[in-house]
Amino acid sequence: KTEDFIRRNLAGQKTKQAQSRRRMLEKLERLERPEDNWQLAGKISLRFQTGGDLGGKEIVRAPHITVGYPGKPILKDVTVNVFRGDRVGIVGPNGCGKSTLLKTLVGQLPPLEGTVERGVGVRLGYFDQKLDSLSEDRTAIEEIQSVRGDLSPEAVRSYLAKFRFFGDDPFRTVRGFSGGERSRLALAKMLLFPRNVLVLDEPTNHLDIPARETLEHALDDYEGTLIVVSHDRFFLDRICKRLLVFENDTLKAYLGNYSDWRRHRQEQDAAQATPDEKPVERIAPSSSELSRAAKKERERTQRRLERLVESLEAEIARIETELGELRAQLSADHKGDWQKLHALADRERELDDQLGRRMEDWEKASAELQAFLER
Repeated sequence: KTEDFIRRNLAGQKTKQAQSRRRMLEKLERLERPEDNWQLAGKISLRFQTGGDLGGKEIVRAPHITVGYPGKPILKDVTVNVFRGDRVGIVGPNGCGKSTLLKTLVGQLPPLEGTVERGVGVRLGYFDQKLDSLSEDRTAIEEIQSVRGDLSPEAVRSYLAKFRFFGDDPFRTVRGFSGGERSRLALAKMLLFPRNVLVLDEPTNHLDIPARETLEHALDDYEGTLIVVSHDRFFLDRICKRLLVFENDTLKAYLGNYSDWRRHRQEQDAAQATPDEKPVERIAPSSSELSRAAKKERERTQRRLERLVESLEAEIARIETELGELRAQLSADHKGDWQKLHALADRERELDDQLGRRMEDWEKASAELQAFLER
């Protein structure tokens, strides 16, 4: 993504930002991506089929519902409508109730007030981030046969190979699976039947980069309706066309993807910060008009902005290094230590959020430095 930014902007208006990002990229150790059979498996099998029928016009209708648990409401008097072909992302801080809202929409948790209606002909596939659909004591073969009992062990092994379960993997119990293996098995179960609505709660958790990209490609090609919770802003940008955002104890709808919403928020915050200010025409002073004191002040400001950009680049590099190491641990065999795996996943989400904020800070600082240099 960084290299793509450099290619697109090296000769354009963001030239200095692109040059700065190239310098940042050069400081990072370049690692070759290992060959990964998942990509081949994705090309063969990871296709979300709708079965031809996309369902009625209204997929989910939930007017004026209160969401939460008895004595602990999370959202009060909110309305959620999802229509055929929608690609909806649900966004909010950790612990705000995104998963609880999803469980309510799919019927696993009743609303405290109001009703949730699902449309005619809806065939729903639900991916739970806690992977509760998997039994710790079953083998991978038994998990598939719990949905498709008509499949022989040989047929199941052939099917699971398309999800990177090779050799003796299908005979292992879920208890010993890594987070990535559990996620792939849950996806394999969901793909056994056509679904015209997919409800996905953090589907990229525990997946390595090739698996994430394969999932994105498959969802790109999916013709049905999508409702997705994710902390991955790149995933939301690519997959979603509309957002439901947790804001100030309520739910607000925005048209567009994650980046569109962020731009809207930044513009809104800027307008609220200076409601009565009028734009002032700036005339860049010539060098002859600048006093010695003004020149020194300008140099100090430039150094300050350059140091800020450099420190943010170093911080981004540090976070990306730690994220890489953490994701390697997540994809490794956790030997049944599910508590450790949850702690690693929580740390991954925390680092990913930090990386997003630092990248936004870096882009803002780089733009400020560029604007200052052009005065």
